[in-house]
Amino acid sequence: MSYYVFVVGPDGTGKTEISKRLAHELKVPRYKAPNERENWDDGTFLDSLWFDRLLPSYVRAEGAFAPGMVFDRGYACEHAYSVAFGRATHHTMIRKIDAEWAEIEAKHVLCLRRDYLRCRPDELVPATKLKEIEAAYLRFYAEVSRCDRLVLFVDDFDDDIDRQMRYLLPFLKGS
Repeated sequence: MSYYVFVVGPDGTGKTEISKRLAHELKVPRYKAPNERENWDDGTFLDSLWFDRLLPSYVRAEGAFAPGMVFDRGYACEHAYSVAFGRATHHTMIRKIDAEWAEIEAKHVLCLRRDYLRCRPDELVPATKLKEIEAAYLRFYAEVSRCDRLVLFVDDFDDDIDRQMRYLLPFLKGS
């Protein structure tokens, strides 16, 4: 079975650690997408969308990454951050990308927190903005995405990665 998993969510929700551990558990490679915040000024966030747009076709045609892959961030992040910060993006392309990943049966893990005020201080994305980003993700999954997804409130697990894996792996493996 192939596993294509996108680990997404606002800053400070543990995406990087969760994606590393998932890749290890599923025995698949991990790809860390560029951080959307770092690409705002020069507009290179759209380059990431082109990569996201091409990858599903490549996976289907070439059988690339046959065992799957875990993505740390991705097109859903671009959508959420552009909405929350009022930045222009290519929403039509994001819908197409999502539809293609849905055909491949990609799954998404949406990492959230009940309390963002405990997050580390950040100059670009203040904790007060994280709830807006969360709302943009939730709208994306309610109105746009066709992929299966699971919401993981990381603070419900006291940031315990082993407990998070016991919760996530059955969803990803379909059991």
